[in-house]
Amino acid sequence: MTAKAKTSEPPEPRSERGRRRRQTGASQLTPLQEIRWRSPGVNGPWAYYLRPDGATIRDALILYPNGAQLPRSEDEKGRYSENAEYYQRRQARKGFQYLGPTLTPEGVRLLIETISRNREDEVLDLEDQIGECDYTIQNSDRPEVRDNQRKRRDQLRARLERVSQELDAEALSAELTEIARAQRLARVDPKVLEVMREMVGEVNDRLMNTIAQVSNRGRSPVGVDMGEDPAMHQGKAHIE
Repeated sequence: MTAKAKTSEPPEPRSERGRRRRQTGASQLTPLQEIRWRSPGVNGPWAYYLRPDGATIRDALILYPNGAQLPRSEDEKGRYSENAEYYQRRQARKGFQYLGPTLTPEGVRLLIETISRNREDEVLDLEDQIGECDYTIQNSDRPEVRDNQRKRRDQLRARLERVSQELDAEALSAELTEIARAQRLARVDPKVLEVMREMVGEVNDRLMNTIAQVSNRGRSPVGVDMGEDPAMHQGKAHIE
């Protein structure tokens, strides 16, 4: 029987999502894709908290279902914000800093400071964990253990590649600030947004596109990613 000839390249993706992943690489999510959110007031007072040891946006920016102090128009007559301070204090005791129902310029600043501060230690920890995987792969007598450690090592290497990249704080701040502005504008009545689009024209077309993406993600369940990123598998979507 003639052996089947090997192809030099994998088949072309059929989906648009697959084509984007092929072009950008699996571990190249944008800040917009890393951020989890729901629209303010959707199924409760969702709020952002800052995880102090996070080394990526996905790790450091946590979305929790309680704590937001919402405007009365979004709050069903004040019912949701009733215990906001209690939830904020509760998470503060665990070390999580309340940021608000949407990102703000101050929240963006704190997020970038946190990521920058933790990256060096994260790199050292990941290198140590990869070394532990290598040791187990070389010394374990059990094939299933070695296989599991190889998979874990691949994830750790992907994350190491991500957090080892040079952090352009100024560019990231500008992008996150735009996302924060879009989050707040996404709360505006769609008819008002349409008028705004006509007024600003093409000058702020990028911002209007970001608003549209924010609005679409706000209608999606928490944690639904717009791409796959093995470097993000280590992050946690919630506060324990």
